[in-house]
Amino acid sequence: MKHIIMTLLSGPGFPLGDETRKIRMQLVLDRSGNPDPQAWYDDPHPWRAWLEGSDIVNRRGDVQYEPDYGWYLRMPPADNEPDDANSWFIHFPATPARPGETVVTRGPDGEDWAWRIVQVEVPQDAMT
Repeated sequence: MKHIIMTLLSGPGFPLGDETRKIRMQLVLDRSGNPDPQAWYDDPHPWRAWLEGSDIVNRRGDVQYEPDYGWYLRMPPADNEPDDANSWFIHFPATPARPGETVVTRGPDGEDWAWRIVQVEVPQDAMT
C-alpha cells in the first residue's frame, strides 16, 4: 500500500493552482508503478482518499475501479451525505506514479483538474 499526495496545479477558479489543495489517497501500485486493479479487487477494505484545503471540510471518500471506466475517486459532497457521493475520474500518467508526475481528474460536472504528485510513501499505519 502506498500513500500518494498530490497538490493542485490548475482547475476551475484556480488557473495558477493552489499548493494548499491536496488529494491524498492510499492504493497499491503494480510492478510498473501504476495502480493495481487486481489488488483493488482482492482487498476487502476500501482504498481511502480525501481532499484537503482551507475551504474544504472533511471530504473523505475512497478509490474505486471499474474495468470499462477506469479509476475514480468517490467523494461525498461538502455536507458529507454518504449516500450521495460524487465521482471524480482519475487519469494516471502512463509512467509510474512518482513525484513530479501530473494526474488529471474530471469532476462530477465535467471540469478538469490537474494535480502534481508531490509524495509517494508507505503509510505510517502500514509500518506498524
